[in-house]
Amino acid sequence: MRPVSGASDVSVASLNSGQGNVSKPVALGMNIAPNPFNPATTLRFALPSSGHVDLRILDVRGALVTVLRSEVFEAGEHQITWNGTDRSGRSVGSGIYYAMLVTDDGSLTKKMLLVK
Repeated sequence: MRPVSGASDVSVASLNSGQGNVSKPVALGMNIAPNPFNPATTLRFALPSSGHVDLRILDVRGALVTVLRSEVFEAGEHQITWNGTDRSGRSVGSGIYYAMLVTDDGSLTKKMLLVK
């Protein structure tokens, strides 16, 4: 699937005890930085198990702005950059947005602020 809204995906490995073993996160997690942001921000998320992931951006009313990803991810840490555009590739305005991560292990929603 082609990235939407200028999204990019980079897998990030963690090292366990300095032995070079990749460790799996024990819980679902998500961090957004920078926040506030302009013009882009990176959403980092940790998956305790492999499975389908939906990563959506919603506006303050809860309306869908864009879907960054809707696909299967391996367990581990991942990051995707959102460049502040909607599904049509148009820049969105300043304001509060929500990143919603929906997985087989549960869901998380984090607030972010776009300041232009």
